[in-house]
Amino acid sequence: EAVAAKQYGDAIHHLGKYLQRTPDDAAMCLEFARARQFVEKPGGQHLLDSIAMLRRVLSLQPDHPIAAAELSA
Repeated sequence: EAVAAKQYGDAIHHLGKYLQRTPDDAAMCLEFARARQFVEKPGGQHLLDSIAMLRRVLSLQPDHPIAAAELSA
């Protein structure tokens, strides 16, 4: 919900806590990746974090079309 509402900081906070307990939830990993790219960190680290999470999605679901498309963009 927070990602859809563009409340990216809130989304990262809540999804981060959720993913600590449930790290294999590909759908939530994707939402975290999407939110992470909009909350800047020094040196572009937010983009590297987003890419890492998209790769996590693909490790969980190798044929995930959205994660694959976002990584190839």
